[in-house]
Amino acid sequence: MKSINWKDIAELLGTAAILFGLFLVYEEIRQNSVMARAEMSSETNKNLFALDQLVLDPDLASAYLKSLDDPENLTKVERMQVNTILQNVLLQYERECYYRNIGVFSECESIPRTTALKYFGSRYGRAFWKTVRNNMVRPYIAKIIDKVLAETSENNIYSQIDTGVLENLADP
Repeated sequence: MKSINWKDIAELLGTAAILFGLFLVYEEIRQNSVMARAEMSSETNKNLFALDQLVLDPDLASAYLKSLDDPENLTKVERMQVNTILQNVLLQYERECYYRNIGVFSECESIPRTTALKYFGSRYGRAFWKTVRNNMVRPYIAKIIDKVLAETSENNIYSQIDTGVLENLADP
């Protein structure tokens, strides 16, 4: 009968402990990655919500509603205000797709696909988009927005906002 070789048993236990430790580190990294993805996606949604809230500021609201209702009569300052909002939306799209390119997200199409009509569906939004689309860092964002806009007309819900109804709602 062989005697128990305690040294071999200790080596096996040490190896098992190292493998178990590596497994725990892997699980921690995986969980942190999931949380980081969720936080980054949430940040984009928060940023778009903040832009929507910014548009509620009386000065910006007036300019934004005018861009929907009467874009030809926007002043230079109003155009600059609306353009800044739309440019910031595009920056959020770029941000999402950047994260996709570095492997954080599996796709970046959902936010542009679900919000492009809201921001670029009006006559002014479409004109803005036509002007800036070739300057996009990520051309596939342009393809997504082009597809959304091609599937709808200028007369969508976002470009048919009755400013009179909105003003009446604001009055106490």
